[in-house]
Amino acid sequence: RNSPEDLELILKAGADDYIQKPVDIKWLKIRLKISEKNAEHKTARKQAEKQLQTARAKEIDIGSRIQKNLLHGKAPDGYYDIVAHSIPSQKVDGDFYDFYIHNQHCFDLVVGDVMGKGIPAALIGAGIKSQILHAINQLKTETHGEPPPIRRILESVQSDVSRQLIE
Repeated sequence: RNSPEDLELILKAGADDYIQKPVDIKWLKIRLKISEKNAEHKTARKQAEKQLQTARAKEIDIGSRIQKNLLHGKAPDGYYDIVAHSIPSQKVDGDFYDFYIHNQHCFDLVVGDVMGKGIPAALIGAGIKSQILHAINQLKTETHGEPPPIRRILESVQSDVSRQLIE
């Protein structure tokens, strides 16, 4: 039973190796070393896959915290009846919202939808949100504390972000 057909049949059935009869001890030792190395490679690959899976889970956790802490603002208290809620399409994305309160009767609601998912989208969303809030503060000094026009806010953000991306 040493034909190539027999060997093919045995390997298809799930065997890792095949030793022909009569058994040559020297050949058997070589085959055992090869099998041992294969087992070590499989174990190492499984460990690497587990580490990768753990790293991905950690990345998702970090992204969720970025999204929760940096991308979702707090609705103003007081005269407004506002509820804000966001459900990412995956565990993490770059969608964001925030409220910039000018006074008791006036606030800006900032809403953004970043294309992409995961930590990169969350970081882009956090960066854009930061630029918007920075532009509002900056422009408020020019308008002597009055809420700046939305057009000026967006022009300022576009200019600043474009300049940062090019440099």
